Amino acid sequence: MKTDTYLNAAKANLYFILSGGLAVISTIFFAIIGEFVRHPLIIAVPLIALGAYIFLHLLKLNYVMFSDEGDFFIFRYFNVHPFLRQKKAFQIPKDKLERYEIITSYWGMCREIVIYQKHNKEIITYPPLGIGLFSQKQLRMIEESLNKSIKKSKK
Repeated sequence: MKTDTYLNAAKANLYFILSGGLAVISTIFFAIIGEFVRHPLIIAVPLIALGAYIFLHLLKLNYVMFSDEGDFFIFRYFNVHPFLRQKKAFQIPKDKLERYEIITSYWGMCREIVIYQKHNKEIITYPPLGIGLFSQKQLRMIEESLNKSIKKSKK
């Protein structure tokens, strides 16, 4: 099974660009027009746009491609922020998967998965991976695949 968050990542990238652009443009507009108009609500637009930009950044949104074909679980991912992209990947042998946990924060809007792998009698913890762009159906399929591998390795 292969699944990814391409469409949702493109939408999130657009939201980053729009909110950041709106914050910059409205701030410049406020600086130019603010000299002539002394209205307190004129600062609300840049503050709301900046708040939306910061909130999107805090959600840790990633483009994620998950594959469980073959003998490995493969996670390829990068941040959807337009300027902070760093492509990363990791693969875990299916028989070495110890467990995983899904962590939610910000009232369920930010979801992250933490993978634990067995290696020479030690447990390796992978860094949290933001999976907030997966749909519930995709997330269920990933969980089923991971659970199936954990059950096989424990027998």
